[in-house]
Amino acid sequence: MSKEDQVRVDASDGDNPLFPPHGVYEGRINDGIFRAHVTGPVNRELVLSLSHKISDLFRALQTERKAGGITEFHESMIFTHEALVAHRDLIADGTKLLTQGMVVAHVAAPTVEGRELMAGIFARTVYGPLNIPYQCFDTVAEAESWVHDQISAG
Repeated sequence: MSKEDQVRVDASDGDNPLFPPHGVYEGRINDGIFRAHVTGPVNRELVLSLSHKISDLFRALQTERKAGGITEFHESMIFTHEALVAHRDLIADGTKLLTQGMVVAHVAAPTVEGRELMAGIFARTVYGPLNIPYQCFDTVAEAESWVHDQISAG
């Protein structure tokens, strides 16, 4: 895996010591699917730090088929309101690079803080307005199956 196919953002990536990034984001492309691990809660500064690094990953997803993304959440799925707005903007900008669109699955065990609340918020405020198919699952296997089915359906 090349350096261009992966990204990591954490508290060390912030420009402002008064408002450091909160949370950890690790993403990579594996078998044509964008895969991420997020340990929350997540603030705006983490998303903004990520936005400076992630465009190469969106470019690497450009294919003749719909792109897929699977994000696994650990500890907490909570995003501040400002982080959600920044995330929606990041996804909107990134998907402009994808000619065939994208599908997104989140994975969070029932014990992950904010799972039920945030899954609905992501659906209504991030992915729905961008016309990106979205589902939240308990397991990676369920998410992988759904993402592959969505990609195959075109």
